[in-house]
Amino acid sequence: MTLSASATNKNVRTSKIVGKEVIAPPLTPKFEVKPAIITQPVIEVVTAPVRPPVAVAVDNTDAKMFIYMHESGNNPYAVNKSSGACGLAQALPCSKMACALGDYACQDAWATNYMLGRYGTWENAKAWWIAHSWW
Repeated sequence: MTLSASATNKNVRTSKIVGKEVIAPPLTPKFEVKPAIITQPVIEVVTAPVRPPVAVAVDNTDAKMFIYMHESGNNPYAVNKSSGACGLAQALPCSKMACALGDYACQDAWATNYMLGRYGTWENAKAWWIAHSWW
């Protein structure tokens, strides 16, 4: 079937389908489009200049020291003879810490990451320790 369109009159559409002519009604919109009228006042949005991100300190010395003192006496060489937990935060097993005994900075970083993942803040970790006598 072949379809062709012709426009001989602006008010009438015609189409030919293999030798047969069909007259269609004129193309007129079914509704009237009116311009929008804004009745609300225009609000101006003022944005602040973008500032670079600021590092947020996760170190609360009091809460962290509470945990270190209760777990290891703040001794990076501490090893629990009965459980095998080691280091400042008494990682158990000791191998999950991946720090050398005595490496305070590495053990502190590991304990901080552990605290963030499990408790979110040193204060929350301290509250847990007080309630359970471990963290």
